Amino acid sequence: MRNDNLFYKKLQSFKDFSQLTDNSRFIDIPDSWNVVITDVKGSTQAVREGRYKDVNLVGAASITCALNISNESEIPFVFGGDGATMLIPDDLIQPLIQELQGLQRLAQSSFKLQLRVGYISMRDLRESALELQVAKYELSPGNYTAQFKGGALLVAEEMIKNGIPAGATVIETSADDFSPQLDGLSCRLTPLENRNGIILSILVKPTPEKNEDTLIEVLAGLKNILNGDFLSARPVSLEKLFWRWPSRSIFSEIKTQKRKKSVVRQIIQTGLHSLVATLSLTFNIPLGAFKPRAYKNELITNSDYKKFDETLRMVIDCSLEQTQAIEDFLQKLKDDKRIVFGIHKSTSALMTCMVKSASTNKHIHFIDGADGGYTLAAAQMRNN
Repeated sequence: MRNDNLFYKKLQSFKDFSQLTDNSRFIDIPDSWNVVITDVKGSTQAVREGRYKDVNLVGAASITCALNISNESEIPFVFGGDGATMLIPDDLIQPLIQELQGLQRLAQSSFKLQLRVGYISMRDLRESALELQVAKYELSPGNYTAQFKGGALLVAEEMIKNGIPAGATVIETSADDFSPQLDGLSCRLTPLENRNGIILSILVKPTPEKNEDTLIEVLAGLKNILNGDFLSARPVSLEKLFWRWPSRSIFSEIKTQKRKKSVVRQIIQTGLHSLVATLSLTFNIPLGAFKPRAYKNELITNSDYKKFDETLRMVIDCSLEQTQAIEDFLQKLKDDKRIVFGIHKSTSALMTCMVKSASTNKHIHFIDGADGGYTLAAAQMRNN
């Protein structure tokens, strides 16, 4: 394995989200890596039709594909609700493209969703005088999310979505009957009801001028409104964790599985597996090495509810007063032409899980606002 493949694995992580503004935490990405972007085309309309759970599942599935082929490499990623941004080394790009083409076919055949996939190398981005840096935010030991800055992501997204300017490779759906590796992907939790009044999905994009100063001010302002602690607004808590059987999403989960057996047998096997897991988690019954109490605590810690990929993304649990204060604060910064932003309000949050090992704290949980949080916040931001 090339030494460059381990650059992110060797990168020192940070635990305080406020250190996002510390430039020393960010490092340049090697030329031998690629920016990969996926998104569900027409996700706004799909969400308005009530299909936000399927949109979330397909978006998280693209990250699952990458993690399942990563071998010893750690893969930087950001979940965006209807898709993902990832960094992939050169020697994994073609295996990943095959996986994502399989996911494109699955998204279309099983969910009637069109997944857009594209990538561009860091080498090509730098030749266009674009830069990108990454930092490593630690949720818990061994579980990380990437934080990006530098300007190149926004351009890469335009290249992939609109072909402006040209330069990215856009992947077309393959005719090959290839099933992607989606082991560990699930969404069995019931929606996470709010504790404080409102689940707020927020997107904040600083304008290029004084970008660093604006981000510092945004984080400080939000933290102040949230009683000086982002953890107080975390949308995941023990008292709101509920599993039901059968889960409403069990058939969506089955649709993502490889067809190694008959559909009926697959439904029975998945149903029994989820029943045993639900009983264990509901009544705190240990199963071998699996300790449900520990897993639930880890689930809270490993929830991905705040991140930065040149846009600050947060799903937080707020009171009515805090919600109004946040809206007023962000509107003032927008009026000063320092940011653009979008907000979506809902009564609950959704969790989509990627579990490599439930017994050894190797799992991460993607959070979005119910009813299409990030997707509808992005639509508002585009229209502002």
